[in-house]
Amino acid sequence: MVGVGGFVRLSGSGLSIPHWPLINGSLLPPGDEPGWMLLLDQYHKDVQGLTIPKVPGSTEIEQFKIMFAIEYTHRALASLIGFAWLWLLVITLRSREVAARIKGLVITLGALIFSQALLGGLVVLRHLPAEKVALHLGVGFIIFAIIQWSILKLKASELDSSRRNPLRTFSYIVLGFVFVQVFLGGLVAGSGAGYMINTWPRMGDYIVPPGMWSMDSLWLNIFENKITIQFMHRWFAAVVVAGVLAMSLRAMTLQVPARTRWALRGVMAIVTLQFLLGVMTLLAGVPVWMGLAHQILGLVLFATVTLITFDATYGEVLAEDQIAAAQDAPSTASAGKQAAHA
Repeated sequence: MVGVGGFVRLSGSGLSIPHWPLINGSLLPPGDEPGWMLLLDQYHKDVQGLTIPKVPGSTEIEQFKIMFAIEYTHRALASLIGFAWLWLLVITLRSREVAARIKGLVITLGALIFSQALLGGLVVLRHLPAEKVALHLGVGFIIFAIIQWSILKLKASELDSSRRNPLRTFSYIVLGFVFVQVFLGGLVAGSGAGYMINTWPRMGDYIVPPGMWSMDSLWLNIFENKITIQFMHRWFAAVVVAGVLAMSLRAMTLQVPARTRWALRGVMAIVTLQFLLGVMTLLAGVPVWMGLAHQILGLVLFATVTLITFDATYGEVLAEDQIAAAQDAPSTASAGKQAAHA
């Protein structure tokens, strides 16, 4: 769903169905040519005067049908996810053991899926405002994380979050960093900020370009100023890389479970590849396939950090002093037995 949603935005297909939730009073595509022409005319009226990148101001009927098919697939998949959630809710409530582990997560998931559907409709009806596109993407990532967390809780043999864990704080901070970068990426996609100043590391001739605070308020500059949006996204990426590196270095001094160790090895490679892919996407002028690959790899990064965070919350991670204490415990016990025998 995240991939299809990204393709909708990058291909400019989001406004090809100008109504929500129905399409001219129906859930089905038009059945005749006059119906298609009516939708096309409505589309032209809706996008007239808009300056949204990749959204053509005028289009031929055959191209419009392709755009319509992309957006219709997006909506149909959203409906399937809603029905899948209902099935999941029934299964969860039928099993006391499953409900004890994930009932709260499943209910939260349903609320978010419902909110996401309403937000998607608002994005269309308000003609793709950047901040709502970013929020729509962010909520999609949260939904994914809750599904992943639920699966991990069901697969875990035990759940004990009371252990002292030196990796836990690091992992939550890095997860927050990645989510902020996802939201900033949504702002870039929604505003079209990636299609301007396609140079790196400088933005044109500047590290800090002029015009970042040219709008009347801080809110407008953060959410509507394309120069500011691109600046935040490109340099917060360095913060994410630094956070992942710091977490990985901290983990090197710890004893972690095998799954966590493999995830920590992989996350550094993933974040490096994501950083390089982001730079190449910018330099190439954001072609659709590169932008989509960048978004999906961002989801892989988010999922990997979520896995590390889960293991840091419920798994047994030992620091050097805890490892030393555990190693000394058998010898201390043996000495005690010898003394008692004597």
